[in-house]
Amino acid sequence: MTAPHTTLLIKRSTGVATPTGLKAGELAYSYLSNTMFIGDSTGTSVANVGGLFYTSQVDAATHANTASTIVKRDSNNAFFGRLYGNANTSTALETARDFSVSGDATTATAVSFDGTGNVDLAITLNTVNADVGTYGGATQGSTTIPVITVNEKGLITAISNVSATSSFTVTDGTSSNTVYSGSTLTFAGETGITATVNAATETVTFGTDNTVLRSNTTMATVGTQTIGTDLNITGNVTITGQTTTVDSTTIVSENSLIELAANNTTGDAIDIGFYGNHGTSLTGLVRDASNKHYYLFDNVDKSALNSVANTINLGVMSSNLTTLYANTNSPFAFFQPMKASTVVLV
Repeated sequence: MTAPHTTLLIKRSTGVATPTGLKAGELAYSYLSNTMFIGDSTGTSVANVGGLFYTSQVDAATHANTASTIVKRDSNNAFFGRLYGNANTSTALETARDFSVSGDATTATAVSFDGTGNVDLAITLNTVNADVGTYGGATQGSTTIPVITVNEKGLITAISNVSATSSFTVTDGTSSNTVYSGSTLTFAGETGITATVNAATETVTFGTDNTVLRSNTTMATVGTQTIGTDLNITGNVTITGQTTTVDSTTIVSENSLIELAANNTTGDAIDIGFYGNHGTSLTGLVRDASNKHYYLFDNVDKSALNSVANTINLGVMSSNLTTLYANTNSPFAFFQPMKASTVVLV
């Protein structure tokens, strides 16, 4: 029996992409999303069952490398396109590739990589300088210094040794000795000579103490200078200053005449003579500059002496005259005026 013609209509929409609810087995089509939907067996949800959206993608499938299309095999069963992400399985590359190192500094033998194992490159430093060995060093009297040539990449391209003298000779003009690097050179002073080393300024200073006579010095600089041994002077000696003190028990002179008052040549202003000490008093023979008379005196108090002006108080001398004993043959001896002193003629 032939069934009568029946028109089957389904729900459809141009404004809703996905229906919100369909009865069990009820069909619906969205012209907005070009998708067919059917209600599930419970009538509580819908399922996507096809439509123009899917058939158009199948129709557009191609084996060419075309964006946003389904890929299908070509006549050689190959796929063309790009894969993004991690491969779940991999055995080997179709074509192996080599890894190697080259350049000025290092080289490495090429290692083939096909994905089946790790790559281990044995790197070897290139030889850019054949001067292999030990450079620099020191021996007694000589030091070897390395001279190094470095190129613009920091590689040593040449190295050699240069010898440098590490010793020097010390001499006093008669004797000499060699001093080597690393040894100690000692500067030692003799009696009266000092030697001071200043490490900060790298200087050695020689000096003298107050037992060595020095010229162009002052008392404040070196203090009193002393010679503790006998001194022989073969040349002339000139002594200047205010006071010359001779502390000797015996004075020996070859001069038969002793000159006094050498600075009294342009006038007659100072007393001339000699005196000595006994106890707290003075005794001596002095020519008075004021009256040109000689006075032989004794027991004169030291306060009468003016050692700066080279004078003795005339009044004190004349009242303390003493006795002179002498032989005389002068025919005028008995006619000279007698002083208060006593002259005994023999």
